[in-house]
Amino acid sequence: MPIMKYRSLTLPSLSGLVAEIVYVMCGARGETSSRLMRALPQVKFIGFEPDSEEYERLSANAKPGFRYSNAGVGGRDEQRTLYVTRNPGCASLLQPNYALTSRLQGCGPELEVVEQRRIDVVSLNSFLPQFGVNGIDFLDLDTQGSELEILRGAEHFLSAGTVVVKCEVEFSPLYLDQALFGDVHNYLRSFGFELFDLSRSRYRRTNFPPHALTRGQLLWGD
Repeated sequence: MPIMKYRSLTLPSLSGLVAEIVYVMCGARGETSSRLMRALPQVKFIGFEPDSEEYERLSANAKPGFRYSNAGVGGRDEQRTLYVTRNPGCASLLQPNYALTSRLQGCGPELEVVEQRRIDVVSLNSFLPQFGVNGIDFLDLDTQGSELEILRGAEHFLSAGTVVVKCEVEFSPLYLDQALFGDVHNYLRSFGFELFDLSRSRYRRTNFPPHALTRGQLLWGD
């Protein structure tokens, strides 16, 4: 449905039902919140992006109601190492697992670490109340393996009425010591959340012949 149809059919009714929608995104590179959320006038959007250049770009182009913080998000407030990868979208607080990624076509080079930076990391429990945010409606996590840590640092909000969690999950450890789908799923279930949908992404193994019929290994999804 075109966005203008969303505006004419959906926005007036949503605006009348909900005075404010708090949308928190951890890992805001590229800012991939839905077009509907961007169109709603009552959305209060808070995005976290540890890469300084990307943070500056996002802030310079922020629309009304959108704000960004140049910090990573974790389980507590501290300084951590950010492993910057050849593909900036794969940067993580965790080190890539080369033993696995080197065996996947097109995956190893993307996750090659090109720089290590010390960054500020905050927990949502401690950071958001300082800015008058006492509830999250939509929590969006895309932080390359550290999602469960972020959820554990957001227990207050998960217990206090968060409606939707969109969370990247891995089925094999692309990063060292990361939580996998089952860990994240079980943790969210403990707060009463139910799995609603799941996207799936696959990679072929490097030792598979080009003509071999395979869908590839299931690695990650949202």
